[in-house]
Amino acid sequence: MTYLNFLILFVILPSLLLGVLLRRHLNRRWWQCVGVLSVVALVWTTPWDNYLVANKVWWYDKDLVLNLIIGYVPIEEYAFFVLQTIMTSLWMAGVWVVVPAPERSHRAWSPSLALILIGSLTVPLLAMLLSGERQYNYLILEIGWLALLPLSVQWLYGLDIILHHWRAWLISVLLPTAWLTSMDSIAIGTGTWSISEEQTIGLKLGGLVPIEEAIFFLITNLLIVQGMILFYMPESWERAENLRLGWVKDTRLIFDEKLDKPVD
Repeated sequence: MTYLNFLILFVILPSLLLGVLLRRHLNRRWWQCVGVLSVVALVWTTPWDNYLVANKVWWYDKDLVLNLIIGYVPIEEYAFFVLQTIMTSLWMAGVWVVVPAPERSHRAWSPSLALILIGSLTVPLLAMLLSGERQYNYLILEIGWLALLPLSVQWLYGLDIILHHWRAWLISVLLPTAWLTSMDSIAIGTGTWSISEEQTIGLKLGGLVPIEEAIFFLITNLLIVQGMILFYMPESWERAENLRLGWVKDTRLIFDEKLDKPVD
């Protein structure tokens, strides 16, 4: 199977179907959020993915991709970053049509849980780095580069907002993750791309898909769904405005104090 066929069959066609079914529920603001996240996904993932291919963590069959390679990665891979963002956001839109939104929460935000979650990523990352084992390379690159910083930013800013919508959030993440992981088995089975045996821990889903691939889809879908919630929900915009006003107020106080300070 060519990479282009994979994109058409398993990403583009489902997205078109979802887009048609959900067209009345997708407003301008929704698509603006998708556009911003698509750009972020492309910028953040491009150096990471090029590093993986350059170091043979994964590779592709040159006969099954278009003859357009940018850096180390075929053009289809760059397209996938954007197309996955669109598809996952459409899955999410469908879920939110079915799952009713909860009433607004007015609890004060505490980052304690966010810090615990960040620690739960940092501790195993440090353990794998200290082990020096080559089999952890893919996991280290996923957690250390792809996940840790963006997830930390999202959680510290609005984990309470995300968890307030936990039902829709959970389903919106799991559905596209299960779909892409299943379709990944077809691509690996037909040789579209291959994953290094030496740089993965050896645990495979269905005897074919390395667990790291499922983790990749889980992380990226988490980033997309959480990004959509934090870009789209009005309570998130209110928090951003409150933070902005607080920063402006603090800046003015500092500036006024400097003006009032007597000159020696």
